[in-house]
Amino acid sequence: MRTAACLLLLLLVQASVAQRRNANLIFGDDIWLDFTADTLLVRNSPYYPTNRTASISDPAGNLLFIADETGIRDTTFSLMSGAEASQLGWPDRLSAVLILPKPDAPTRYIVFVNTPEWTKQAGWVEVDMAMNNGLGGVVSSSTTWYMNNCTAKLAATTHGNGTDYWVMQHADGNNEYNAFRLTSTGLLSAPVISATGLSLAPTPLPAPLSSDFWAPMSFSPMGDKLAMGARVLPDSNGATVASFDQLTGAVDHIASVPLTVHVFSSGNVLNLYHGDHMITGIDFLRNGEFFFIASTDTTSLDGSGSIKSCQIDLRLLNEDSMRTSTLHAVHFEHGLGEPWARDTLGSSILLAPDGELYVRGTWYQTAVLSKLKYTPLVLVDPLPEPQEFVWSGGFRTLTGFPLFCKRYHDSEPVWLSMDEATRRSVELCVRPNPMDAFAMLALPEGIAAPDQLIWTDAMGRAVRMEKPRCDGESLLLERGDLPAGAYLLQVLRENVRIAQCRVLLQ
Repeated sequence: MRTAACLLLLLLVQASVAQRRNANLIFGDDIWLDFTADTLLVRNSPYYPTNRTASISDPAGNLLFIADETGIRDTTFSLMSGAEASQLGWPDRLSAVLILPKPDAPTRYIVFVNTPEWTKQAGWVEVDMAMNNGLGGVVSSSTTWYMNNCTAKLAATTHGNGTDYWVMQHADGNNEYNAFRLTSTGLLSAPVISATGLSLAPTPLPAPLSSDFWAPMSFSPMGDKLAMGARVLPDSNGATVASFDQLTGAVDHIASVPLTVHVFSSGNVLNLYHGDHMITGIDFLRNGEFFFIASTDTTSLDGSGSIKSCQIDLRLLNEDSMRTSTLHAVHFEHGLGEPWARDTLGSSILLAPDGELYVRGTWYQTAVLSKLKYTPLVLVDPLPEPQEFVWSGGFRTLTGFPLFCKRYHDSEPVWLSMDEATRRSVELCVRPNPMDAFAMLALPEGIAAPDQLIWTDAMGRAVRMEKPRCDGESLLLERGDLPAGAYLLQVLRENVRIAQCRVLLQ
């Protein structure tokens, strides 16, 4: 069974501070989620990921590489040299995968992994995309393990200096948040520890239904708030929210919200009983004033279970008022046939690059992807239909949503990317990518029309040179007789390379 680990799986970091938010996201068995700034295209993919998977794209949304429980793979889906899981010292299972650009190192990235409840370690591996003719390679010979006794909770946001990152872990069995700083020199070994909020219970072995260990953790787009799922009361799972100082790395608990509060009825009374539900998703709206919790029924085996969501208003930073008046039901249900009734590890809600909230689930043996509407939800009777089905397919595995590293810029969420100088040399948007027979290539603003295109294969050999075919402000790409694989497409004018990007042919 391909489940997915809480908040954890696929971290995708991309787009530019010029308000472009493109993403090419591996979502599950042979499924791509292809985001632009305001659209989503769901397409078939030639790749079948493992339970825990991460992918990262360049600022234009072109896939760079993939990390999963088998190791680290290039855009041909082949393992990079030295990047097999056994070579990196990874166990058979992971509980988290997250990818970040290394500060001030335009071609380098850090892959973070957490191990499950048996070992509870956190480690990192460095990848250089300049190696192997642009397909990338592993810089370090093995994983650097930097924390023991951690949960599966893993999240990241930018440092207040706008260059570095904070990588957040939560310790197992206590109330300690551990904020590790990622700089141009690497990950600093000494974390900023904040002992605040709920004390998580020590994780039993095994722990498939432990919200304290598996439930997700997520930063707000601005990076000033942090929420995570946990067992809030002895008989209730829920969420806890804290403030975060992006300069110091300090966490300060604000409130905890159990889900044993009052299905919606007349008289503006909320009944949100989530008994036997485990927290499987947490994410914020764009302005950071509201966040949503998704929970999954852990008892149903006959298709009668559900995935439920609720909204929490953070403008009322008072724990008692949050419990009694600010939970809003997004009361849709997905029937859960076995094995979904035991799939408690998939991150089931996401604020995506297009600024919309999405929920994954099933509907009577059919996998579905839904977009939440009317958010933030206004408490009226009756509530409007809160979701729009954007994709459905046969009963198949959707491995879960990624955790994005978010920031705010000019009142819009921006997904972190490479520095501006590097972006100018690579920001070519190919749609679709991977491509079949045809694709469109959009040039960055300010670049003159090219007069030559050069296709280079994975060995660095030029396999085709051609004149570009213009279609308005875009170029039409034709596959022709090129075989499947990864290529570097170079755009030239007067024999000078002005831009380049990677293109994957299916």
